[in-house]
Amino acid sequence: MSRAQRKVLGFTLVELLVVIAIIGILIALLLPAVQAAREAARRGQCANNLKQQGLGILNYEGSYKTFPAANSRVSAPNDWMHGPTWWVSTMPFMEHVSEFSSVSFKGKTWWGGSGDPVAADNRNFLHRTAFPYMVCPSSTLKQWDSETVGNADLQEPFYSAILGADNHRSTDMTVNGPVSDGGVLVQLGGVRLGDIRDGASNTLMVGEQSDWGNDRGTPIEIRSSNTRGAFMGTSYVKKPTGQGSLQAATPWTCGGDGTNCSRCYNTATVFYGINHKTFTYNWMGGNRCGRPIQSAHPGGAHVLFADGHVAFLLTGMQLATLKNIANRDDGGIVAVPE
Repeated sequence: MSRAQRKVLGFTLVELLVVIAIIGILIALLLPAVQAAREAARRGQCANNLKQQGLGILNYEGSYKTFPAANSRVSAPNDWMHGPTWWVSTMPFMEHVSEFSSVSFKGKTWWGGSGDPVAADNRNFLHRTAFPYMVCPSSTLKQWDSETVGNADLQEPFYSAILGADNHRSTDMTVNGPVSDGGVLVQLGGVRLGDIRDGASNTLMVGEQSDWGNDRGTPIEIRSSNTRGAFMGTSYVKKPTGQGSLQAATPWTCGGDGTNCSRCYNTATVFYGINHKTFTYNWMGGNRCGRPIQSAHPGGAHVLFADGHVAFLLTGMQLATLKNIANRDDGGIVAVPE
């Protein structure tokens, strides 16, 4: 057979490079779609987490005829007398009966720095106990707290109770920012279904806090749990009344001498818009009580309403509208753009 009669088999180098280029283009076209599909699945799981939280809260309300306290305290008068949060109160309604039964509510129950054995026992009982409905799958924030005192890792939540908004008549402006009593889940509790005069379907209970903030170019955590885990509540002895101020001699959010002002664990008063990320960290101050509703999802963040439905609020939502739906009885009933 002559060389001219031979059949040429295979690809030339040019053809091979063309095929590789086409495959690369197809991958580049498909990758955003794959990433979008994955984020849609994660976003759906995040919304489902809030729906589960809503069921737990509403089942609690059905049993006790009042909504759980956002956070509470134990009885003895001491700056370390932090009681449980709403996360603890709703455990029996979220298929965590055994964990709830292991928790003690006597003594200095949560703060490891108190040196109280009850606090140590509680932290050890819940060490590395996972609560999947507290975790947003889109977030890169850590799942376990970084509190070294007490030698236990506690579940960090990616969601916060909404106390109300800073424009509510009950709000006290403290050295740590605004603290409201105008919402559904409030400090020390006491809100009943009939108190939600704007309607349960129009009033927030819980908001997402699942992304990093930015402090002058440095990534920082700006969620309300403050690395203490989901379970540490407050040592406050009273509720906000609208009479407090930054100049108060003994701000109600602080110790008796006005120091140690970091007592807004797992709660937030609406002060910023959706997905506000610029935040100056300050151990005392820095608006620790007004951490924003913000998420790792593009374009907005999830919230839970008092009737149990979940909505995705857009980043461009008017702040005035957000404050209206954070308050239960301000008369500002508005259509919520999602």
